[in-house]
Amino acid sequence: MTEGQGSLRLAVIVPSFRRPDGLARCLASLERQTRRPDEVVIGVRESDTPTRAVITAAAERGVPVRAVTTKATGVVAAMTAALSGVSAPCDITALLDDDATAHPDFCARILTAFAADATLGGFGGRDWQPWERGNAEPVGVVQWFGRVIGNHHLGAGAAREVDLLKGVCSAYRTAPLRDIGFGTQLRGSGSQWGWELRVGLAMQRRGWRLVYDPALGVDHHIEPRQVDDQYHRGVFNADELIIGASNETAIMLEFLPWWRAAVFLLWSVLVGTRMLPGVLQLPRLLLMGKGLRWREFRATMRGRVDGLRAPRGVP
Repeated sequence: MTEGQGSLRLAVIVPSFRRPDGLARCLASLERQTRRPDEVVIGVRESDTPTRAVITAAAERGVPVRAVTTKATGVVAAMTAALSGVSAPCDITALLDDDATAHPDFCARILTAFAADATLGGFGGRDWQPWERGNAEPVGVVQWFGRVIGNHHLGAGAAREVDLLKGVCSAYRTAPLRDIGFGTQLRGSGSQWGWELRVGLAMQRRGWRLVYDPALGVDHHIEPRQVDDQYHRGVFNADELIIGASNETAIMLEFLPWWRAAVFLLWSVLVGTRMLPGVLQLPRLLLMGKGLRWREFRATMRGRVDGLRAPRGVP
């Protein structure tokens, strides 16, 4: 059974922190939608006065936007606050970053996808980035041994089922998303690595399908972050690397079957990835002659140990 697009109501939530110009551009893109969202909720820090001023100005223009504030740091706290402000009639909740602008058919495509498939729990697309171009086929996949392949910014081809979506260009059914949450137990005060992975695996555990369609798109402008979490912006920070490895490890142990979790632990410690290297990568890293690589390895191993100790099953 399918639902008519017109019967579904859509909310868009945006976590925002000290990017007033970017947020204004993001909200303007929502005003230009061929099918506008029914409401827009911004998760914002209580102390962030410039951001709240942008929200007020947009509301005065008639944008159905409001702020929900939080004292806590991190994107998970901001999204959790925003989700709490989504009204009950909104069947679908889309996620958008404050440094992204939605393509004009963003909302319409989301509603069409959910209306056509009652088994669809999450739907996402491509975030077009200014300095990275090209196409990739594997997108949003957790391989059997636990390696995560993202590539959401490079995805091409037909729509396909995936294991995780990227927060900057995604949408979920509101009811299960409320039940699952964004992972308030995750460590970190910035982007908090792993929340997208956790949401995707939790949705699948509940029997929902996730679909990635590169025809759904946003322009992702990659603005500087206003917190210490700068690793994805090319700045090394040992603490953030520890947090990333810890969060990933805790999530895999919570959601993978025991035998896959065991294989993941072995693979992650022995091999790992370029960003989170394992033991067998250490000789290659040292041959590169950079002490930074040794520090990356040590931080990764510290994070893996911390992830083993992390609590499980906390919303």
